[in-house]
Amino acid sequence: MKIIKVTHGVITLTKLSGRDWELDKPLKITIQTKSSGRLIFDIKSGFKTDLGSVPKRVQGIVGNGSNNEGALIAYVLHDVLYRTNYIAKKTADKFLLHMLKGHLQDRWDRYLAYWSVKFCGHAAYEHTNEELRDARKFVKFDWTS
Repeated sequence: MKIIKVTHGVITLTKLSGRDWELDKPLKITIQTKSSGRLIFDIKSGFKTDLGSVPKRVQGIVGNGSNNEGALIAYVLHDVLYRTNYIAKKTADKFLLHMLKGHLQDRWDRYLAYWSVKFCGHAAYEHTNEELRDARKFVKFDWTS
């Protein structure tokens, strides 16, 4: 799926403990793709994120996006996609790479974030049915052609 355009509302998060954050207000993210139509994610307030499923050591290098709205949206959406399994892991990882373009100025940082989730993110993507149900309570997903 090739992304043409991403639109989103204003994102506000509250820092919890450790690496965790919580969405303060509902957030809508719309992705227009070249061949697969439009994907719309309505994320409720209260959704918890660690900002990207990027391993802690890599976050120490590329950051977690908390000071860059575009990167922040990319990482939150990546967490949404990983926790809900609404789309394939490979596609979620490609979305992350595309959305970081222009927000992480250093090309190596973008690819380091992408490669880390591509090769190390399998455990974060795999969930029980109960975990998927719980995550999907916070995310309404619509796909239109």
